[in-house]
Amino acid sequence: MEGRATEEITTEEGVDGRLDELVEALQKTIESKVPEKKQSPYVKRWWSRELTDARRMVKRLGRDSWERRDLRGHPAHERYRRARNDYGQKIKDTKRAFWKAWLEEIDAKNVWDANNGKDMEEAAQRVVDMMGREGGGQEWADQHFSLYEVHKFACMGFSRRKEVDPGNPRKRRPATRPSISIGGQQTETKRTHKFLGVVLDQELRFHEQVAHAVGKGASWVSQLKRLAKTNGGMRNGFARQLYQAVVIPSMLYAADVWCTPDIKTKTGAVVKGSRGFITKLARVQRTAAIQILGGYRTTPNDTLDIHADLLPMATQIRKICARSAARIAALPPEHPIRGPAQKAAKLVKRHRAPLHYVMGTLGVDVRKKKVETIDVVRKPPDWECPVEVTIDGRKEEAMERERANEADVRVYTDGSGYKGKVGAAAVLYRGFRQPKVLRKLLGTEKEHTVFEGECVGQILGMELIRRELGIRAATVGTDNQAGMQALMNPGPGTGRYLVDQVIAGIEKITRTRGERQIRIYWTPAHEGIPGNERADREAKRAAEGKETRGIGIPGLAAPLPAPLQLTTCFVYYKVRTLDLRSLLLFQVEGEAPDGGHGQS
Repeated sequence: MEGRATEEITTEEGVDGRLDELVEALQKTIESKVPEKKQSPYVKRWWSRELTDARRMVKRLGRDSWERRDLRGHPAHERYRRARNDYGQKIKDTKRAFWKAWLEEIDAKNVWDANNGKDMEEAAQRVVDMMGREGGGQEWADQHFSLYEVHKFACMGFSRRKEVDPGNPRKRRPATRPSISIGGQQTETKRTHKFLGVVLDQELRFHEQVAHAVGKGASWVSQLKRLAKTNGGMRNGFARQLYQAVVIPSMLYAADVWCTPDIKTKTGAVVKGSRGFITKLARVQRTAAIQILGGYRTTPNDTLDIHADLLPMATQIRKICARSAARIAALPPEHPIRGPAQKAAKLVKRHRAPLHYVMGTLGVDVRKKKVETIDVVRKPPDWECPVEVTIDGRKEEAMERERANEADVRVYTDGSGYKGKVGAAAVLYRGFRQPKVLRKLLGTEKEHTVFEGECVGQILGMELIRRELGIRAATVGTDNQAGMQALMNPGPGTGRYLVDQVIAGIEKITRTRGERQIRIYWTPAHEGIPGNERADREAKRAAEGKETRGIGIPGLAAPLPAPLQLTTCFVYYKVRTLDLRSLLLFQVEGEAPDGGHGQS
């Protein structure tokens, strides 16, 4: 517009044309210079007018259903249920259609992809193009008045490729890493760089990170030595607590990324992990253990670990990796790392990543089994248990309550671990009729716990009550106080999805069979109560594989194979008992001290 500002306009068409050019120039300037308004986090891109109308309909029908909540067979409840289900399905379909179309029409302004290069020069050039191209990083920064601190950029080329050394053709050296220039600022390629507390090297071998971790551990142990002197220092128990609370977390920060444990394949072969790294880290623990115990410097490492009640360093690394694998396996399917973790669950023969070793410590194939997830908030604050739950303070009171029980139907449930497997059972007594029994085999003790068996027994008990006709009241006796407390307290915890199924079974009984008074009370185990003893025997029969056919427990898709502390204790137990020096030590000293790793 600057070159045409002095041109004379003599016709009406010229005025209109000049006006259109001015409007167009203003629009381009606004689009390029004025930053866009940040989108509200409460606005969904995929939301539509149809969904708004559906939401209003669900709210209206919900109010109608609530007003008629005392009339259980009223058609308003069914209309509300159908509208609610249709509304949820419409949301899923709309989201899927929107994001599918968005991904098909996506352009370079929305996604920057540097990709990989065939060599270092091509990869570096793609990074430069990503910043300088149209719609790239530099243009975005100019439009949004955001300045890049290019002098703070770090450039690294990750590759293990080698090239011939020009000075000595017989040797090979790491491939040359080119420097990059962004905005006139030259950025040299680094060999190492600290990112999020982990020292990354150009070949991702983590030798520098291990040296950094050993240095941090040695520094903390030297401070510990000043506090835990033999004469006048703190007690060895306090020194051990300081070591576990300060030195271990600092030294082994992000150890599941740069240190891998030994894992076993399906054939029993051992795949070696970072044994050299573990040896260096064990030296730091040795120094700390000597200071904690005040022992001789020639004492063997395993003896020091046993008497100081410390996990061996290899077991400690395995414990960290197993905890990380458990957290990854419990992530929702939408999480970005869930897909790579499922692929890494299968151990490949070559080019193993640290994620392969981490998932290998879990002992379960997350591709085939659903891992239990624990919800932080399960019930609203005003939620109340739909049944009466009673836990007597003494066994005598519970026995007296059992003798005074005159309910129409009496149900006894139990779960049992027997011969390496977990089973559950429920027995229903009604007058002088033949007792009815339901049995369910959960699986092995490596995959399930007795608490889950107890909860499944309660689910089976609710199923027996639902099948009975013409009853007014029913009592459920169980010796599982933990499951009963979980019914009353809706807080988070393991196995709570089974507790939710118990509550769902109670609500199903109320919905399909009308109001029935159901009371759950504690019955002490092995106190001569016939129903309790019968339920225990039936649970053991279920563990032997004699389960009732046609009984399916929805969602029983196996949580973690066993508590991680139990796995750690088992590995530590094998280290202590199978090592030759440990056997000789026990012959001389007897049983070594044990502080209980499973409880710490």
